[in-house]
Amino acid sequence: MEEYYTLTSQETANLLKTDIKLGLSTQEANRRLKENGLNTLKAETGPNIATLFLHQFTNLLIIILLLAAFASFLLGDQIDAIMILTIVFLNTIIGFIQEYRAKEAIKHLKKFLTTSSSVTRDGRLLQIPSSQLIPGDIIHLEEGQKVPSDIRLLSTINLSTVESSLTGESTPITKQAEPLNKNLPLNDQKNMVFSGTIISSGKGTGIVIATGMQTELGKIASLVSQEEDITTPLQIKLARLGKFIAILILGIAVIIAILEIISGRTWVESAMSAISLAVAAIPEGLPAVVTISLALGAKRLLTRKALIRNLPSAETLGSTDFICVDKTGTLTAGKMSVSQIYCNGHFFFPDKNHQLHQEVEKLILTSLLANNAHRDGDNLVGDTTETALIETAEKYQLNHSQTITKYPRVIELPFTSHRKMITVAHQNGKGYFIASKGAPEAILEKTTRIFKNGKIETFSQKEKDEILKTNSRMAGQALRVLAFAYKEES
Repeated sequence: MEEYYTLTSQETANLLKTDIKLGLSTQEANRRLKENGLNTLKAETGPNIATLFLHQFTNLLIIILLLAAFASFLLGDQIDAIMILTIVFLNTIIGFIQEYRAKEAIKHLKKFLTTSSSVTRDGRLLQIPSSQLIPGDIIHLEEGQKVPSDIRLLSTINLSTVESSLTGESTPITKQAEPLNKNLPLNDQKNMVFSGTIISSGKGTGIVIATGMQTELGKIASLVSQEEDITTPLQIKLARLGKFIAILILGIAVIIAILEIISGRTWVESAMSAISLAVAAIPEGLPAVVTISLALGAKRLLTRKALIRNLPSAETLGSTDFICVDKTGTLTAGKMSVSQIYCNGHFFFPDKNHQLHQEVEKLILTSLLANNAHRDGDNLVGDTTETALIETAEKYQLNHSQTITKYPRVIELPFTSHRKMITVAHQNGKGYFIASKGAPEAILEKTTRIFKNGKIETFSQKEKDEILKTNSRMAGQALRVLAFAYKEES
């Protein structure tokens, strides 16, 4: 595959036969859509209803019970036969209903995953279903958007992405548009964004280079789909138990039949006695007990938002001793939260104490203004660190939307690797409220005064050193530490 991250924007456009300004023509887009197919991951069709139902009879214990029911009919014991078949039927229905509901629930959830994308075609900005994206499309990306395909970036404005779904790395990655050197791993391809990742901040434009199963996410899905179905520990144990019971009962039945014949009974009488004993020895209730127990476990997991597609999987999770992961971010929710606030020599804990001190209120106001995240309905959109600051403010009954309405933004100096901070100026009546957020050492270097005990005082070097020591201790606890500073200009 072509290493698009090594090419310039124009070289990429030439290779994909598209125009950076005008995009593809509608006619060409339709032709490529027929050629490449929809921008979707190949979904497993899964078993149909009949197959799903018949699958319930593949358990060895169920097969033994069916044979026992048949033998009971031959022996004229219809009551036992009906009881055994009833147990088998109930066991089958419970397993079938659970797996069918899970299948339908997953199908229903997929309906909510339909998204749309902004593209340029025929020189016009269009909104199309993401499933209709094709290589060569000029696509426009915005904050909070889920990246619908693999894209070579053409331009960026403070663009960063969260790629934890692909690489396991939870920290947002800052993106650029300039070409890079060859032989770089995915997480170092800074001029690329990949399907399934999230635009955490900023915006940009790019060229779609791969869709569907040709994306990096699609390649992973393809590898996963090639995995064979794995028998769970419970299924192995039940299969082993079924074989043991079958061999034991068959052995005992043969021995009883031989003893009966030796004692002078006929072959028919001996066979009937042996079969009767074998039927009586079969644990008819075991499959039903196992299925009901797993169904109850699956129901409890569902209350914790875990959907079990296959009943034995509930037991598999319970028998897990160790889970090994490659790095931080693989099992995390990709969501930050504020655990501690250090202000004027004191720690405050947002999850425990919502009492709003004067200095803490000023700090939270600064964090809301030096912030590019925003609330969209019930969802927070933006960088995970900045959304965490908004959530913390809400715990103290401070509203982000009302704050930025009261203090309209005038100008922003974005974060750079040189400044190590973001600085914004907001209208505050006839004056301005200037807020900065960034690395503690960078903020302290620019700060000369401190808001303390309700008044502004000179910021001593001793106080700065104490803050730096606290920063080191917090960083040693694997906490991401941010410092805030403000200035009010009349």
